[in-house]
Amino acid sequence: MDKFKEAGLTPVPASQVKPPLIAECPVNLECVVRQTLRLGAHHLFLGEVVATHLDETLLNAHGQVQGERCHPPSCLTRRKSRKKDEI
Repeated sequence: MDKFKEAGLTPVPASQVKPPLIAECPVNLECVVRQTLRLGAHHLFLGEVVATHLDETLLNAHGQVQGERCHPPSCLTRRKSRKKDEI
């Protein structure tokens, strides 16, 4: 199963890590896991952001990110996600 194709998204090669970026996402962070902590039945992954990619149309004249220009998805569960305005 091609999860990108199924979701209608386009993978783009990352500059620092193996997993691809998402072309339709206005902000992409490339991260490396630095430590994994076992917390009972769960794990906490501590990472370092090694590269950032930002669509410059999200910036105002002062170079500040304008959140209202970004329409991020919100993950509800592992198998189901919705856009913020659909919650």
